[in-house]
Amino acid sequence: MLNNQNEKLGVLSTYLSKTDVLIRILEKETEFFRENQSGKAVALFETKTQYINELENAKAILASDSQFLKSLPSEVKVKITEASDKLMKVAEANHKEVNAAKEVNKLVLEAIYHGAQQNKGAMRGYGKSGYMETEMNSSPVAISQNV
Repeated sequence: MLNNQNEKLGVLSTYLSKTDVLIRILEKETEFFRENQSGKAVALFETKTQYINELENAKAILASDSQFLKSLPSEVKVKITEASDKLMKVAEANHKEVNAAKEVNKLVLEAIYHGAQQNKGAMRGYGKSGYMETEMNSSPVAISQNV
């Protein structure tokens, strides 16, 4: 628990500034997903996680002193509420885009899997003992492990 008013105001200021940065990160990530640039979105993951953790820490500190929060001027309370509401709105849009990207990836992987399944068939070729005809029990892609 913070001891003086200035420390508490510093945490509040940090909370508000980090909320603004997190909003911009989420908006950028959402934009990347909408533009099918998931690789760029993934690059934001660590930064986004860092800001989320810092916000959670600041929120816990502020929540531990309800008297401080009650004593804030109404303009500051409005600012906190607006920042929190905007963060929630942006986070919801981000969540929808992330889920849409996951669904697309799932469909692509299923199409690849089903395509590979359809290509399975009788394998014909020559072995040591001559002509052979056997069922192929693996996907049609082979990887040589010889160096």
